[in-house]
Amino acid sequence: MAGETYFNLPTLNSRLTAMEFLRDVLTKFRVNKISLQTTFGYEYNFPIWVQNLANMLNVPYEMMLHDYWTVCPRLRLVQTTTYCNEPPVEVCNECIKSYGSGVGQVDVHEWRLMYHKLLRGASKVMAPSHDLAHRLKSRYFKDIHIEVIPHETDLQIEQYKASIPYSEGDVLKIAVIGSISPDKGSLIIRDMAKHCADKNLPIKFLVFGNLIDNSAVLRMIPQTDNLRIFNSYEEDMLPDLLKVNPCHISFFGALWPETYSYTLSHAFKAGLYPVAFDIGAIAERIRERNFGTVIPFSMKDDIPLLVTCLQEIAKDKEGRHDFNGMV
Repeated sequence: MAGETYFNLPTLNSRLTAMEFLRDVLTKFRVNKISLQTTFGYEYNFPIWVQNLANMLNVPYEMMLHDYWTVCPRLRLVQTTTYCNEPPVEVCNECIKSYGSGVGQVDVHEWRLMYHKLLRGASKVMAPSHDLAHRLKSRYFKDIHIEVIPHETDLQIEQYKASIPYSEGDVLKIAVIGSISPDKGSLIIRDMAKHCADKNLPIKFLVFGNLIDNSAVLRMIPQTDNLRIFNSYEEDMLPDLLKVNPCHISFFGALWPETYSYTLSHAFKAGLYPVAFDIGAIAERIRERNFGTVIPFSMKDDIPLLVTCLQEIAKDKEGRHDFNGMV
Protein backbone atom coordinates (compact mmCIF):
# COMPACT_ATOMS: atom_id res chain seq x y z
CA MET A 1 0.00 0.00 0.00
CA ALA A 2 1.11 3.60 -0.59
CA GLY A 3 3.35 4.90 2.16
CA GLU A 4 4.14 1.45 3.56
CA THR A 5 7.59 -0.14 3.52
CA TYR A 6 8.21 -3.84 2.88
CA PHE A 7 11.30 -5.90 3.64
CA ASN A 8 12.43 -9.31 2.40
CA LEU A 9 13.02 -11.38 5.52
CA PRO A 10 14.90 -14.70 5.55
CA THR A 11 12.88 -17.90 5.66
CA LEU A 12 12.20 -18.75 9.28
CA ASN A 13 11.36 -22.16 10.70
CA SER A 14 8.54 -21.98 13.24
CA ARG A 15 9.90 -25.00 15.09
CA LEU A 16 13.57 -24.02 15.19
CA THR A 17 13.42 -20.24 15.50
CA ALA A 18 13.18 -18.98 19.09
CA MET A 19 10.18 -16.77 19.80
CA GLU A 20 12.37 -14.25 21.59
CA PHE A 21 14.57 -13.89 18.50
CA LEU A 22 11.50 -13.38 16.31
CA ARG A 23 10.13 -10.81 18.72
CA ASP A 24 13.37 -8.82 18.66
CA VAL A 25 13.74 -8.97 14.86
CA LEU A 26 10.13 -8.15 14.03
CA THR A 27 10.00 -5.39 16.64
CA LYS A 28 13.03 -3.75 15.06
CA PHE A 29 11.28 -3.90 11.68
CA ARG A 30 8.26 -2.20 13.32
CA VAL A 31 5.86 -4.94 12.26
CA ASN A 32 2.33 -3.78 13.12
CA LYS A 33 0.25 -6.55 11.56
CA ILE A 34 0.57 -10.21 10.58
CA SER A 35 -1.07 -11.15 7.29
CA LEU A 36 -1.63 -14.89 7.21
CA GLN A 37 -2.08 -16.31 3.70
CA THR A 38 -1.96 -20.00 4.52
CA THR A 39 -1.13 -22.52 7.22
CA PHE A 40 -1.02 -25.39 4.73
CA GLY A 41 2.35 -27.14 4.63
CA TYR A 42 3.26 -26.26 8.20
CA GLU A 43 3.19 -28.49 11.25
CA TYR A 44 -0.05 -29.32 13.05
CA ASN A 45 0.09 -26.63 15.74
CA PHE A 46 1.15 -23.75 13.48
CA PRO A 47 -2.13 -21.84 14.18
CA ILE A 48 -1.24 -21.80 17.88
CA TRP A 49 2.27 -20.60 17.04
CA VAL A 50 0.84 -17.70 14.98
CA GLN A 51 -1.44 -16.64 17.83
CA ASN A 52 1.43 -16.79 20.31
CA LEU A 53 3.62 -14.69 18.03
CA ALA A 54 0.88 -12.08 17.57
CA ASN A 55 0.36 -11.90 21.34
CA MET A 56 4.10 -11.55 21.98
CA LEU A 57 4.37 -8.71 19.44
CA ASN A 58 1.06 -7.23 20.59
CA VAL A 59 -0.10 -6.87 16.98
CA PRO A 60 -3.27 -8.07 15.22
CA TYR A 61 -3.31 -10.78 12.59
CA GLU A 62 -5.63 -11.23 9.63
CA MET A 63 -6.22 -14.27 7.46
CA MET A 64 -7.09 -14.84 3.81
CA LEU A 65 -8.77 -18.21 3.25
CA HIS A 66 -7.60 -19.81 0.01
CA ASP A 67 -8.80 -23.38 0.57
CA TYR A 68 -10.56 -25.76 2.98
CA TRP A 69 -7.54 -26.48 5.15
CA THR A 70 -9.27 -25.00 8.19
CA VAL A 71 -11.92 -27.75 8.11
CA CYS A 72 -10.36 -30.54 6.01
CA PRO A 73 -6.82 -31.83 6.63
CA ARG A 74 -7.03 -33.29 3.11
CA LEU A 75 -7.39 -29.69 1.84
CA ARG A 76 -10.00 -30.09 -0.94
CA LEU A 77 -13.09 -31.79 0.54
CA VAL A 78 -12.25 -34.83 -1.58
CA GLN A 79 -12.04 -38.42 -0.44
CA THR A 80 -10.41 -39.89 -3.57
CA THR A 81 -11.37 -38.05 -6.77
CA THR A 82 -14.67 -36.30 -6.14
CA TYR A 83 -16.49 -34.05 -3.66
CA CYS A 84 -17.20 -35.77 -0.36
CA ASN A 85 -20.46 -33.85 0.27
CA GLU A 86 -19.06 -32.76 3.66
CA PRO A 87 -20.36 -35.65 5.79
CA PRO A 88 -20.51 -35.80 9.62
CA VAL A 89 -17.14 -35.43 11.33
CA GLU A 90 -17.10 -39.13 12.25
CA VAL A 91 -17.00 -39.96 8.54
CA CYS A 92 -14.23 -37.40 8.07
CA ASN A 93 -12.16 -39.17 10.72
CA GLU A 94 -12.61 -42.49 8.93
CA CYS A 95 -11.53 -40.78 5.69
CA ILE A 96 -8.32 -39.58 7.38
CA LYS A 97 -7.67 -43.10 8.71
CA SER A 98 -8.10 -44.60 5.24
CA TYR A 99 -6.52 -41.97 3.02
CA GLY A 100 -4.28 -39.93 5.31
CA SER A 101 -3.85 -36.15 5.39
CA GLY A 102 -1.31 -33.40 5.01
CA VAL A 103 -0.45 -33.68 8.70
CA GLY A 104 -0.84 -37.41 9.27
CA GLN A 105 -3.51 -39.00 11.45
CA VAL A 106 -5.52 -36.28 13.17
CA ASP A 107 -8.91 -35.90 14.84
CA VAL A 108 -10.91 -33.66 12.52
CA HIS A 109 -13.13 -32.38 15.32
CA GLU A 110 -10.09 -31.18 17.30
CA TRP A 111 -8.59 -29.79 14.11
CA ARG A 112 -11.65 -27.63 13.45
CA LEU A 113 -11.74 -26.42 17.06
CA MET A 114 -8.12 -25.25 16.76
CA TYR A 115 -8.85 -23.37 13.54
CA HIS A 116 -12.07 -21.92 14.92
CA LYS A 117 -10.00 -20.39 17.72
CA LEU A 118 -7.50 -19.04 15.17
CA LEU A 119 -10.26 -17.39 13.13
CA ARG A 120 -12.00 -15.98 16.22
CA GLY A 121 -8.78 -14.23 17.19
CA ALA A 122 -8.19 -12.67 13.77
CA SER A 123 -8.86 -8.97 13.24
CA LYS A 124 -10.18 -9.80 9.76
CA VAL A 125 -11.01 -13.02 7.91
CA MET A 126 -11.29 -12.89 4.11
CA ALA A 127 -12.22 -15.24 1.28
CA PRO A 128 -11.97 -14.79 -2.51
CA SER A 129 -15.47 -16.12 -3.28
CA HIS A 130 -18.96 -16.08 -1.78
CA ASP A 131 -19.17 -19.85 -2.16
CA LEU A 132 -16.12 -20.42 0.05
CA ALA A 133 -17.24 -17.85 2.62
CA HIS A 134 -20.78 -19.23 2.80
CA ARG A 135 -19.67 -22.86 2.90
CA LEU A 136 -17.29 -22.26 5.82
CA LYS A 137 -19.56 -19.92 7.74
CA SER A 138 -22.83 -21.82 7.35
CA ARG A 139 -21.41 -25.26 8.16
CA TYR A 140 -18.44 -24.76 10.46
CA PHE A 141 -17.75 -21.25 11.74
CA LYS A 142 -21.15 -19.64 12.24
CA ASP A 143 -19.85 -16.86 14.49
CA ILE A 144 -17.04 -15.76 12.15
CA HIS A 145 -17.55 -12.81 9.82
CA ILE A 146 -15.88 -13.58 6.50
CA GLU A 147 -15.38 -10.69 4.11
CA VAL A 148 -15.42 -11.59 0.41
CA ILE A 149 -12.52 -9.98 -1.47
CA PRO A 150 -11.86 -11.43 -4.96
CA HIS A 151 -8.24 -11.97 -5.92
CA GLU A 152 -8.72 -9.91 -9.11
CA THR A 153 -10.80 -6.77 -9.57
CA ASP A 154 -9.79 -5.52 -13.03
CA LEU A 155 -10.33 -8.70 -15.04
CA GLN A 156 -11.88 -8.10 -18.48
CA ILE A 157 -13.67 -10.59 -20.71
CA GLU A 158 -11.79 -10.97 -24.02
CA GLN A 159 -8.90 -8.87 -22.73
CA TYR A 160 -6.94 -10.73 -25.39
CA LYS A 161 -8.74 -12.59 -28.16
CA ALA A 162 -7.83 -16.26 -28.30
CA SER A 163 -11.07 -17.96 -29.33
CA ILE A 164 -12.66 -18.74 -32.67
CA PRO A 165 -16.35 -19.07 -33.64
CA TYR A 166 -17.72 -22.56 -34.12
CA SER A 167 -19.59 -23.55 -37.29
CA GLU A 168 -21.37 -26.79 -38.12
CA GLY A 169 -18.84 -29.20 -39.61
CA ASP A 170 -15.81 -27.76 -37.81
CA VAL A 171 -13.64 -29.90 -35.58
CA LEU A 172 -14.77 -28.67 -32.17
CA LYS A 173 -11.71 -27.60 -30.19
CA ILE A 174 -12.15 -27.47 -26.42
CA ALA A 175 -9.48 -25.83 -24.25
CA VAL A 176 -8.55 -27.26 -20.86
CA ILE A 177 -6.24 -24.99 -18.89
CA GLY A 178 -3.92 -25.99 -16.05
CA SER A 179 -2.37 -29.02 -14.42
CA ILE A 180 -5.42 -31.27 -14.19
CA SER A 181 -5.52 -33.96 -11.50
CA PRO A 182 -8.36 -36.50 -11.11
CA ASP A 183 -10.23 -34.23 -8.70
CA LYS A 184 -10.03 -31.48 -11.32
CA GLY A 185 -11.50 -33.76 -13.98
CA SER A 186 -8.50 -35.38 -15.71
CA LEU A 187 -10.18 -38.77 -15.95
CA ILE A 188 -13.36 -37.20 -17.32
CA ILE A 189 -11.37 -35.40 -20.02
CA ARG A 190 -9.51 -38.61 -20.87
CA ASP A 191 -12.79 -40.56 -21.11
CA MET A 192 -14.46 -37.87 -23.22
CA ALA A 193 -11.54 -37.95 -25.66
CA LYS A 194 -11.75 -41.75 -25.83
CA HIS A 195 -15.51 -41.58 -26.42
CA CYS A 196 -14.96 -39.11 -29.26
CA ALA A 197 -12.35 -41.41 -30.78
CA ASP A 198 -14.59 -44.49 -30.46
CA LYS A 199 -17.54 -42.69 -32.04
CA ASN A 200 -15.42 -40.87 -34.63
CA LEU A 201 -16.69 -37.51 -33.39
CA PRO A 202 -14.97 -34.35 -34.72
CA ILE A 203 -13.99 -33.08 -31.28
CA LYS A 204 -10.51 -32.41 -29.92
CA PHE A 205 -9.45 -31.51 -26.40
CA LEU A 206 -6.40 -29.23 -26.14
CA VAL A 207 -4.83 -29.32 -22.67
CA PHE A 208 -2.70 -26.27 -21.93
CA GLY A 209 -0.89 -27.97 -19.08
CA ASN A 210 -0.92 -31.60 -17.94
CA LEU A 211 -3.40 -34.42 -17.35
CA ILE A 212 -2.60 -36.54 -14.32
CA ASP A 213 -4.10 -40.03 -14.32
CA ASN A 214 -3.77 -41.32 -10.78
CA SER A 215 -2.99 -39.14 -7.80
CA ALA A 216 -1.28 -42.07 -6.05
CA VAL A 217 1.42 -42.62 -8.66
CA LEU A 218 1.13 -39.41 -10.68
CA ARG A 219 1.06 -41.00 -14.13
CA MET A 220 0.66 -38.63 -17.04
CA ILE A 221 -2.19 -39.35 -19.45
CA PRO A 222 -0.78 -39.74 -23.00
CA GLN A 223 -1.93 -37.82 -26.06
CA THR A 224 -4.31 -39.33 -28.61
CA ASP A 225 -5.79 -38.09 -31.87
CA ASN A 226 -8.60 -36.45 -29.90
CA LEU A 227 -6.41 -35.25 -27.03
CA ARG A 228 -3.47 -32.89 -27.40
CA ILE A 229 -1.40 -32.09 -24.31
CA PHE A 230 0.98 -29.11 -24.33
CA ASN A 231 2.50 -29.86 -20.89
CA SER A 232 3.74 -27.23 -18.45
CA TYR A 233 4.03 -23.58 -19.42
CA GLU A 234 5.21 -20.32 -17.93
CA GLU A 235 2.14 -18.31 -17.02
CA ASP A 236 3.20 -15.24 -19.01
CA MET A 237 3.44 -17.48 -22.10
CA LEU A 238 -0.14 -18.73 -21.84
CA PRO A 239 -1.85 -15.89 -23.77
CA ASP A 240 0.38 -16.47 -26.79
CA LEU A 241 -0.03 -20.23 -26.48
CA LEU A 242 -3.82 -19.84 -26.53
CA LYS A 243 -3.70 -17.43 -29.47
CA VAL A 244 -1.49 -19.74 -31.56
CA ASN A 245 -3.76 -22.70 -30.77
CA PRO A 246 -7.23 -21.10 -30.71
CA CYS A 247 -10.20 -23.06 -29.41
CA HIS A 248 -13.97 -22.60 -29.56
CA ILE A 249 -14.84 -23.05 -25.88
CA SER A 250 -13.15 -24.10 -22.63
CA PHE A 251 -14.07 -26.80 -20.13
CA PHE A 252 -13.55 -26.91 -16.35
CA GLY A 253 -14.12 -30.36 -14.89
CA ALA A 254 -13.42 -29.71 -11.19
CA LEU A 255 -15.20 -32.32 -9.05
CA TRP A 256 -15.06 -30.34 -5.81
CA PRO A 257 -15.99 -26.76 -4.86
CA GLU A 258 -12.93 -24.81 -5.96
CA THR A 259 -12.41 -21.59 -4.06
CA TYR A 260 -11.43 -19.24 -6.92
CA SER A 261 -9.55 -20.61 -10.02
CA TYR A 262 -6.95 -18.46 -11.79
CA THR A 263 -7.22 -20.74 -14.83
CA LEU A 264 -10.83 -19.62 -15.20
CA SER A 265 -9.53 -16.04 -15.19
CA HIS A 266 -7.36 -16.93 -18.19
CA ALA A 267 -10.40 -18.35 -20.00
CA PHE A 268 -12.30 -15.13 -19.32
CA LYS A 269 -9.43 -12.97 -20.58
CA ALA A 270 -8.95 -15.15 -23.65
CA GLY A 271 -12.65 -15.03 -24.48
CA LEU A 272 -12.80 -18.83 -24.25
CA TYR A 273 -16.44 -19.42 -23.28
CA PRO A 274 -16.20 -21.64 -20.17
CA VAL A 275 -18.38 -24.65 -19.39
CA ALA A 276 -18.22 -26.02 -15.84
CA PHE A 277 -20.07 -28.20 -13.38
CA ASP A 278 -22.42 -26.44 -10.99
CA ILE A 279 -20.22 -26.48 -7.91
CA GLY A 280 -17.97 -24.03 -6.10
CA ALA A 281 -16.46 -20.69 -7.06
CA ILE A 282 -16.04 -21.56 -10.73
CA ALA A 283 -19.81 -21.80 -11.17
CA GLU A 284 -20.27 -18.69 -9.03
CA ARG A 285 -17.84 -16.64 -11.11
CA ILE A 286 -19.35 -17.78 -14.42
CA ARG A 287 -22.77 -16.63 -13.24
CA GLU A 288 -21.42 -13.33 -11.91
CA ARG A 289 -19.71 -12.57 -15.22
CA ASN A 290 -22.64 -13.85 -17.28
CA PHE A 291 -20.09 -15.48 -19.55
CA GLY A 292 -20.16 -19.25 -19.77
CA THR A 293 -22.53 -22.11 -19.03
CA VAL A 294 -22.97 -24.03 -15.79
CA ILE A 295 -24.12 -27.63 -16.17
CA PRO A 296 -25.54 -30.08 -13.58
CA PHE A 297 -22.90 -31.70 -11.38
CA SER A 298 -24.52 -35.10 -11.93
CA MET A 299 -23.51 -34.93 -15.60
CA LYS A 300 -19.99 -35.94 -14.53
CA ASP A 301 -21.21 -39.55 -14.47
CA ASP A 302 -22.47 -39.65 -18.06
CA ILE A 303 -19.61 -39.17 -20.55
CA PRO A 304 -21.69 -39.45 -23.77
CA LEU A 305 -24.21 -36.94 -22.44
CA LEU A 306 -21.42 -34.59 -21.36
CA VAL A 307 -19.89 -34.67 -24.85
CA THR A 308 -23.31 -33.94 -26.40
CA CYS A 309 -23.75 -31.08 -23.96
CA LEU A 310 -20.43 -29.49 -24.98
CA GLN A 311 -21.37 -29.79 -28.65
CA GLU A 312 -24.74 -28.10 -28.08
CA ILE A 313 -23.19 -25.24 -26.11
CA ALA A 314 -20.55 -24.64 -28.77
CA LYS A 315 -23.25 -24.43 -31.45
CA ASP A 316 -25.32 -21.91 -29.51
CA LYS A 317 -23.56 -20.16 -26.64
CA GLU A 318 -26.44 -17.76 -26.13
CA GLY A 319 -29.10 -20.48 -26.10
CA ARG A 320 -31.04 -21.35 -22.98
CA HIS A 321 -30.10 -25.01 -22.63
CA ASP A 322 -32.17 -27.07 -20.19
CA PHE A 323 -29.59 -29.66 -19.27
CA ASN A 324 -31.36 -30.49 -16.00
CA GLY A 325 -33.97 -32.35 -17.99
CA MET A 326 -31.26 -34.49 -19.59
CA VAL A 327 -29.89 -36.04 -16.40
